[in-house]
Amino acid sequence: MKGFRVSALGFLVPLLIVTAGCERGLEELMSGKKHERPPRVALATAPASPSVGEVVLKATITDEEGKAMGDGARIRFLYWKAYQKALSAPEEIVREAPEVAREGNQTYRTKVKLETPGVWKVSVKVERPEKEPTATTFTFDVKG
Repeated sequence: MKGFRVSALGFLVPLLIVTAGCERGLEELMSGKKHERPPRVALATAPASPSVGEVVLKATITDEEGKAMGDGARIRFLYWKAYQKALSAPEEIVREAPEVAREGNQTYRTKVKLETPGVWKVSVKVERPEKEPTATTFTFDVKG
């Protein structure tokens, strides 16, 4: 009886691993979008130490091989002030930068207005045809 349990376990574990892989493959097939590694995103601000007022955000975005996203990609900058009053409280309203300009092959630029000092978050969302959208979120401190 003990040998049966060990052999059944040896059969079930690989079966569960294969089933999990098939589920993801089925999800890809159903959605029509390919799952792959998310793009690499580096964010810079101008001025380098942001303060209240207008701030320029520049994101350099490449795929895992260091290549540009291509013309079909849509880049969005979402930003919000992190809510500080309670740890479990939801964050404040998320805003989207109205215009995103492409500079060169891999850099995207926008301007945002940060009204108050404190901790702010910026999420760079990459939407590409035939692929799942991805977002990379950055946190920085805005001086008063």
